[in-house]
Amino acid sequence: MGCAEFRPPPQLSRDSLHCHPTLRSALGCRTSFAREKKEGSEAAFQASFAARLRHAIQTTSPVDWETPLPAKVAPAVAPRLPIKVWTTDESRFGLLTTRRQRLTLRGIKPLAICQHDFDTTYLYGAVAPLAGESVFLELPYLDTEHFQIFLDYFASRYPESLNLMVLDNGGYHTTPKLRRPEQIRFVFTPPYTPEVSPIERVFEDVKDKVTAEVYQSLDELSESLCGVIQAYTPERLSSLTGYPFFREGAKAVSVGL
Repeated sequence: MGCAEFRPPPQLSRDSLHCHPTLRSALGCRTSFAREKKEGSEAAFQASFAARLRHAIQTTSPVDWETPLPAKVAPAVAPRLPIKVWTTDESRFGLLTTRRQRLTLRGIKPLAICQHDFDTTYLYGAVAPLAGESVFLELPYLDTEHFQIFLDYFASRYPESLNLMVLDNGGYHTTPKLRRPEQIRFVFTPPYTPEVSPIERVFEDVKDKVTAEVYQSLDELSESLCGVIQAYTPERLSSLTGYPFFREGAKAVSVGL
Protein backbone atom coordinates (compact mmCIF):
# COMPACT_ATOMS: atom_id res chain seq x y z
CA MET A 1 0.00 0.00 0.00
CA GLY A 2 1.48 3.34 -1.02
CA CYS A 3 1.58 6.33 1.29
CA ALA A 4 0.62 9.80 0.10
CA GLU A 5 2.65 12.83 1.16
CA PHE A 6 0.94 14.56 4.10
CA ARG A 7 -0.97 17.70 3.18
CA PRO A 8 -3.93 19.44 4.85
CA PRO A 9 -7.16 17.99 3.42
CA PRO A 10 -10.07 20.22 2.32
CA GLN A 11 -12.46 18.83 4.96
CA LEU A 12 -11.76 15.28 6.12
CA SER A 13 -8.62 13.37 5.21
CA ARG A 14 -8.95 11.32 2.05
CA ASP A 15 -5.22 10.58 2.15
CA SER A 16 -4.37 7.41 4.05
CA LEU A 17 -2.79 9.22 6.96
CA HIS A 18 -3.00 6.04 9.03
CA CYS A 19 -0.27 4.50 6.87
CA HIS A 20 2.04 7.53 6.71
CA PRO A 21 5.39 6.55 8.31
CA THR A 22 5.92 9.96 9.93
CA LEU A 23 2.53 9.78 11.64
CA ARG A 24 2.27 6.08 12.50
CA SER A 25 4.52 5.65 15.53
CA ALA A 26 4.95 3.39 18.52
CA LEU A 27 4.09 6.14 20.98
CA GLY A 28 0.38 5.37 21.13
CA CYS A 29 -1.94 7.34 23.39
CA ARG A 30 -0.49 8.85 26.52
CA THR A 31 -3.47 9.92 28.60
CA SER A 32 -3.66 10.55 32.33
CA PHE A 33 -6.92 9.88 34.19
CA ALA A 34 -5.90 10.93 37.69
CA ARG A 35 -8.96 13.08 38.39
CA GLU A 36 -12.44 11.78 39.12
CA LYS A 37 -15.95 13.04 38.48
CA LYS A 38 -17.46 14.98 41.38
CA GLU A 39 -21.16 15.02 42.15
CA GLY A 40 -22.84 18.18 40.91
CA SER A 41 -19.99 19.20 38.59
CA GLU A 42 -22.13 18.83 35.47
CA ALA A 43 -24.84 21.20 36.74
CA ALA A 44 -22.24 23.64 38.08
CA PHE A 45 -20.49 23.77 34.71
CA GLN A 46 -23.73 24.45 32.88
CA ALA A 47 -24.67 27.22 35.33
CA SER A 48 -21.27 28.93 34.96
CA PHE A 49 -20.79 28.28 31.24
CA ALA A 50 -21.39 31.81 29.99
CA ALA A 51 -19.08 33.22 32.70
CA ARG A 52 -16.36 30.78 31.67
CA LEU A 53 -16.65 31.84 28.05
CA ARG A 54 -16.43 35.52 29.02
CA HIS A 55 -13.35 34.78 31.11
CA ALA A 56 -11.76 32.93 28.17
CA ILE A 57 -12.20 36.05 26.06
CA GLN A 58 -10.37 38.17 28.64
CA THR A 59 -7.39 35.85 29.19
CA THR A 60 -5.00 33.93 26.99
CA SER A 61 -4.64 31.16 29.59
CA PRO A 62 -6.84 28.05 29.41
CA VAL A 63 -9.94 28.23 31.63
CA ASP A 64 -9.53 25.15 33.79
CA TRP A 65 -12.46 23.62 35.65
CA GLU A 66 -10.59 23.33 38.94
CA THR A 67 -9.35 26.93 38.90
CA PRO A 68 -11.97 29.23 40.49
CA LEU A 69 -13.30 32.03 38.30
CA PRO A 70 -12.63 35.60 39.44
CA ALA A 71 -15.15 36.82 41.98
CA LYS A 72 -16.61 39.03 39.28
CA VAL A 73 -16.10 38.19 35.64
CA ALA A 74 -15.97 41.40 33.65
CA PRO A 75 -18.41 41.75 30.75
CA ALA A 76 -16.89 40.55 27.51
CA VAL A 77 -15.13 43.39 25.72
CA ALA A 78 -15.50 43.17 21.97
CA PRO A 79 -12.18 41.81 20.65
CA ARG A 80 -10.77 42.61 17.27
CA LEU A 81 -12.11 39.29 15.95
CA PRO A 82 -15.65 37.84 15.92
CA ILE A 83 -16.24 35.08 18.49
CA LYS A 84 -17.09 31.47 17.70
CA VAL A 85 -17.73 28.83 20.38
CA TRP A 86 -16.84 25.23 19.50
CA THR A 87 -17.48 21.85 21.08
CA THR A 88 -14.35 19.78 20.46
CA ASP A 89 -13.42 16.13 20.95
CA GLU A 90 -12.08 12.96 19.32
CA SER A 91 -13.43 9.47 18.76
CA ARG A 92 -11.90 6.12 17.83
CA PHE A 93 -13.09 4.02 14.90
CA GLY A 94 -11.78 0.58 14.03
CA LEU A 95 -12.14 -2.58 12.00
CA LEU A 96 -13.39 -4.67 14.93
CA THR A 97 -17.07 -5.37 14.29
CA THR A 98 -19.41 -3.78 16.80
CA ARG A 99 -22.43 -5.98 17.46
CA ARG A 100 -25.73 -4.24 18.08
CA GLN A 101 -29.31 -5.26 18.65
CA ARG A 102 -31.52 -5.98 15.64
CA LEU A 103 -35.28 -6.45 15.29
CA THR A 104 -36.27 -9.88 13.96
CA LEU A 105 -39.31 -12.14 14.00
CA ARG A 106 -39.93 -13.98 17.25
CA GLY A 107 -37.64 -17.00 17.54
CA ILE A 108 -35.34 -15.87 14.68
CA LYS A 109 -31.74 -15.20 15.67
CA PRO A 110 -30.18 -12.33 13.67
CA LEU A 111 -27.07 -13.25 11.69
CA ALA A 112 -24.21 -10.86 10.93
CA ILE A 113 -20.68 -11.05 9.60
CA CYS A 114 -18.07 -10.22 12.24
CA GLN A 115 -14.33 -9.76 12.08
CA HIS A 116 -11.67 -9.51 14.78
CA ASP A 117 -9.29 -6.91 13.39
CA PHE A 118 -8.00 -4.34 15.87
CA ASP A 119 -6.59 -1.66 13.54
CA THR A 120 -7.98 1.76 14.43
CA THR A 121 -8.07 5.37 13.33
CA TYR A 122 -9.25 8.53 15.09
CA LEU A 123 -11.64 11.27 14.07
CA TYR A 124 -10.86 14.72 15.49
CA GLY A 125 -13.70 17.20 15.32
CA ALA A 126 -15.00 20.63 16.29
CA VAL A 127 -18.55 21.93 15.76
CA ALA A 128 -19.94 25.43 16.37
CA PRO A 129 -23.55 24.73 17.43
CA LEU A 130 -24.89 28.22 16.69
CA ALA A 131 -24.11 28.09 12.95
CA GLY A 132 -23.42 24.39 12.44
CA GLU A 133 -19.90 25.07 11.17
CA SER A 134 -17.49 22.16 11.52
CA VAL A 135 -13.92 20.96 11.11
CA PHE A 136 -13.10 17.24 11.05
CA LEU A 137 -9.79 15.49 10.49
CA GLU A 138 -8.92 11.80 10.50
CA LEU A 139 -5.57 10.93 12.08
CA PRO A 140 -4.00 7.62 13.14
CA TYR A 141 -3.37 8.29 16.84
CA LEU A 142 -4.81 10.18 19.77
CA ASP A 143 -1.88 11.99 21.35
CA THR A 144 -0.25 15.40 21.67
CA GLU A 145 1.50 15.26 18.30
CA HIS A 146 -1.69 14.57 16.39
CA PHE A 147 -3.86 16.97 18.38
CA GLN A 148 -1.30 19.63 17.45
CA ILE A 149 -1.82 18.74 13.78
CA PHE A 150 -5.56 19.16 14.26
CA LEU A 151 -5.15 22.52 16.05
CA ASP A 152 -2.90 23.87 13.32
CA TYR A 153 -5.31 22.70 10.63
CA PHE A 154 -8.27 24.22 12.49
CA ALA A 155 -6.42 27.53 12.89
CA SER A 156 -5.75 27.62 9.14
CA ARG A 157 -9.49 27.22 8.51
CA TYR A 158 -10.63 29.94 10.95
CA PRO A 159 -7.90 32.59 11.14
CA GLU A 160 -10.36 35.51 11.22
CA SER A 161 -12.25 34.63 14.44
CA LEU A 162 -11.53 34.21 18.13
CA ASN A 163 -12.30 30.52 18.67
CA LEU A 164 -13.34 29.32 22.13
CA MET A 165 -12.85 25.55 22.22
CA VAL A 166 -14.78 23.65 24.89
CA LEU A 167 -13.02 20.33 25.47
CA ASP A 168 -12.27 17.67 28.07
CA ASN A 169 -9.20 17.16 30.27
CA GLY A 170 -7.38 14.57 28.17
CA GLY A 171 -3.63 14.74 28.68
CA TYR A 172 -3.11 15.63 25.01
CA HIS A 173 -5.39 18.69 25.56
CA THR A 174 -3.76 19.94 28.77
CA THR A 175 -0.05 19.31 28.16
CA PRO A 176 2.19 22.40 28.11
CA LYS A 177 3.87 20.91 25.03
CA LEU A 178 0.98 22.12 22.88
CA ARG A 179 1.60 25.21 20.77
CA ARG A 180 -1.85 26.76 20.91
CA PRO A 181 -2.53 29.16 18.00
CA GLU A 182 -3.15 32.75 19.06
CA GLN A 183 -6.79 32.83 17.96
CA ILE A 184 -7.76 29.68 19.93
CA ARG A 185 -8.72 29.65 23.62
CA PHE A 186 -9.46 26.55 25.71
CA VAL A 187 -12.37 26.11 28.14
CA PHE A 188 -12.11 22.77 29.96
CA THR A 189 -15.09 20.74 31.14
CA PRO A 190 -15.16 18.89 34.50
CA PRO A 191 -13.54 15.43 34.48
CA TYR A 192 -15.71 12.58 33.18
CA THR A 193 -18.68 14.67 32.05
CA PRO A 194 -19.38 13.82 28.40
CA GLU A 195 -22.92 15.06 29.08
CA VAL A 196 -21.67 18.65 28.66
CA SER A 197 -19.85 17.91 25.39
CA PRO A 198 -22.41 18.25 22.57
CA ILE A 199 -20.08 16.84 19.92
CA GLU A 200 -20.48 13.43 21.57
CA ARG A 201 -23.89 13.23 19.88
CA VAL A 202 -22.25 13.72 16.49
CA PHE A 203 -19.81 10.87 17.10
CA GLU A 204 -22.66 8.64 18.29
CA ASP A 205 -24.54 9.41 15.09
CA VAL A 206 -21.47 8.66 12.95
CA LYS A 207 -20.95 5.34 14.71
CA ASP A 208 -24.59 4.41 14.15
CA LYS A 209 -23.96 4.84 10.43
CA VAL A 210 -20.62 3.03 10.08
CA THR A 211 -20.49 0.25 12.67
CA ALA A 212 -22.93 -2.04 10.87
CA GLU A 213 -20.46 -2.57 8.02
CA VAL A 214 -17.45 -4.86 7.76
CA TYR A 215 -14.42 -3.05 6.37
CA GLN A 216 -11.48 -4.89 4.85
CA SER A 217 -8.99 -2.10 5.49
CA LEU A 218 -8.61 1.25 7.21
CA ASP A 219 -8.76 2.84 3.77
CA GLU A 220 -12.31 1.51 3.33
CA LEU A 221 -13.29 2.73 6.78
CA SER A 222 -11.76 6.13 6.06
CA GLU A 223 -13.76 6.49 2.87
CA SER A 224 -16.95 5.60 4.72
CA LEU A 225 -16.20 8.18 7.43
CA CYS A 226 -15.57 10.79 4.75
CA GLY A 227 -18.92 10.11 3.16
CA VAL A 228 -20.81 10.31 6.45
CA ILE A 229 -19.13 13.52 7.62
CA GLN A 230 -19.45 15.29 4.30
CA ALA A 231 -23.16 14.45 4.14
CA TYR A 232 -23.89 16.47 7.27
CA THR A 233 -25.49 19.86 6.68
CA PRO A 234 -24.88 22.80 9.03
CA GLU A 235 -28.53 22.54 10.06
CA ARG A 236 -28.12 18.88 11.04
CA LEU A 237 -24.93 19.53 13.01
CA SER A 238 -26.55 22.48 14.76
CA SER A 239 -29.50 20.27 15.70
CA LEU A 240 -27.29 17.48 17.05
CA THR A 241 -25.14 19.81 19.16
CA GLY A 242 -27.70 22.43 20.14
CA TYR A 243 -27.76 21.80 23.89
CA PRO A 244 -29.72 24.70 25.46
CA PHE A 245 -27.01 25.68 27.97
CA PHE A 246 -24.36 25.63 25.23
CA ARG A 247 -26.38 27.72 22.77
CA GLU A 248 -27.35 30.25 25.44
CA GLY A 249 -23.74 30.62 26.60
CA ALA A 250 -22.46 31.01 23.04
CA LYS A 251 -25.12 33.61 22.25
CA ALA A 252 -24.29 35.54 25.43
CA VAL A 253 -20.70 36.15 24.30
CA SER A 254 -21.40 36.48 20.58
CA VAL A 255 -24.33 38.90 20.51
CA GLY A 256 -23.43 42.29 19.16
CA LEU A 257 -19.86 41.30 18.28
